[in-house]
Amino acid sequence: MSNIRLKGVMVILSAALLAAMVPRAALAAGTTAGTQVDNRVVVNWNAGAVAFSTVDTASFLVDRLVTFTVTNQTAAGSTVDVLPGVVGGEPDINVLAFGVYNGSNTTLDFALSALNSGDAVTSSISIYADDGDRVFDTATDAIAAGLDNVPADTAFYVFVVGDISSTAVTPWVENIDLRAQALTAVGGTVITASAGAWQAGTLQNVLADLTGTAAGDGDYDGFHSDRGYYRVVAPSLTVTKTITGVADARAFNNTDPKAIPGATVSYRLVVENTGTGAATGVTLTDTLSPNVDVTDVSNVVQSAGAAPTLNDTDPDTIIWSIGVVAPATSVNLTYDVTIP
Repeated sequence: MSNIRLKGVMVILSAALLAAMVPRAALAAGTTAGTQVDNRVVVNWNAGAVAFSTVDTASFLVDRLVTFTVTNQTAAGSTVDVLPGVVGGEPDINVLAFGVYNGSNTTLDFALSALNSGDAVTSSISIYADDGDRVFDTATDAIAAGLDNVPADTAFYVFVVGDISSTAVTPWVENIDLRAQALTAVGGTVITASAGAWQAGTLQNVLADLTGTAAGDGDYDGFHSDRGYYRVVAPSLTVTKTITGVADARAFNNTDPKAIPGATVSYRLVVENTGTGAATGVTLTDTLSPNVDVTDVSNVVQSAGAAPTLNDTDPDTIIWSIGVVAPATSVNLTYDVTIP
């Protein structure tokens, strides 16, 4: 088992789970940093009947090779569609998932930051460390400014959760870069590349991280990053009301009906979502003229939502609780009225 302390929260992940979480090209970078390598040489000889030997040892320390990656692991892809004014807090709402893999030959700490660019979609951003189940949950995942004591050859998840501004509009897109910086596991200090000639008895640093997505994140600088996107989607509803026919059952007029007293007039209402996001809590209120009667709603046909209700006021009012209208879809309601 591997223990990872995430800013005060202990997460225990199995090696099998860790290996499956984030793809990587190779195993951690070889012999552990700080390992002392001793090479011993012995010379044996004889002087007459007397045997002699001389021993010498050359030693050096294995230096610290720092290499790690941040990769976008969001299940639905690197882009998450968000609605204006919707805040994080529920599982999988406004969540970008990232994998962080320590491929170094030593245990490291990491400082984490979320950098945004592009349109101002979010009002605030939080970073959470996963508890090991790879599902965002505020009850079990902890806000983390960094990750402590991450062993070599270990991968884990980090979630970026955005609160979406109520002023965000479609088709705004905000770029979110999760950026990790390598720190020493002891003291949590920034690791810089060791300059100058190799020194056998000194632990030196070699930075091997590659360029990431964040601005200024270059090769061999102790940083790596990957990008996700928040894209604003929003519903846009239209409503159309049409008269689809008139009928008069009286014998003298049934071959060519007209809208005379006693006739029935048929209406059709169509609510269409021409936007890019789902509209929720949709309610239609249809207020009728006092010059027509809807005696009941038994003849009403609807394509979605709960059955319409009738407010028996003057004028009559039909209330239709539609609920959800998905983008690029429409719902309809048909009913009849009579002319008194």
